[in-house]
Amino acid sequence: LQHLRVPLKPSGLQHLRVPLKPSGLQHLRVLSMVEIAKQRGGTVTQCWAHTQAGQRCASAVAAGAVPYCAAHLKAGDGALEKVAHPDARIGFCLVARRALPKGYKVAFWGDRSRCQTVDVDDRCLQYLSGAKRTNPNGVIDPAPHPGSLGQYMNAPSPRELPTARRTRTYFGAHNDGGLVGQAFETTVPLAPGAQLAFPYDNEWWRIRGCLLYTSDAADEGLGVDLGG
Repeated sequence: LQHLRVPLKPSGLQHLRVPLKPSGLQHLRVLSMVEIAKQRGGTVTQCWAHTQAGQRCASAVAAGAVPYCAAHLKAGDGALEKVAHPDARIGFCLVARRALPKGYKVAFWGDRSRCQTVDVDDRCLQYLSGAKRTNPNGVIDPAPHPGSLGQYMNAPSPRELPTARRTRTYFGAHNDGGLVGQAFETTVPLAPGAQLAFPYDNEWWRIRGCLLYTSDAADEGLGVDLGG
């Protein structure tokens, strides 16, 4: 045989033609979608999501886009889980489904939208555009997307330490109508069930019309309720 046609899942190519050696079938290795896209000259990255067992998704994602494949945009990262907070006043929170290392990457993503005023419940974060990502250009609104699990990260209370941080890496473009996002990473190793939490800075309050932030919730030791 000169070639072997290997059927692939519907989410990828229909068939992969694998050249065989004249002596017959020696080795067969099915290429990942990342490898296939690179061979075709595309600029891609690998999906950031993992399975619940800890295996990283092998699907390819266009470089610069929100770094989750279509399946994980819908279902969310299997390494993370949205759960009810023990204090019902908080709503939901985001926890590690399995042990996560320091530096584990999470994308906070959604639609680019206008920022609401502080009296409206929302889970948005500011979106920066431009070559150096310094131009404020609306907000990232994750609410329409249940698979955007980053929206359930709460702010730590005064008696808690943050376990995640925002980075300067943003995804998407402000003018193409597509999804946008921002990269987060864990700041400490997390045990299963540990909460991902990061501090909402003064900019979060300023763009919602608050010049000074004083929180009764913080005084009571509660996280800021953005998890709904």
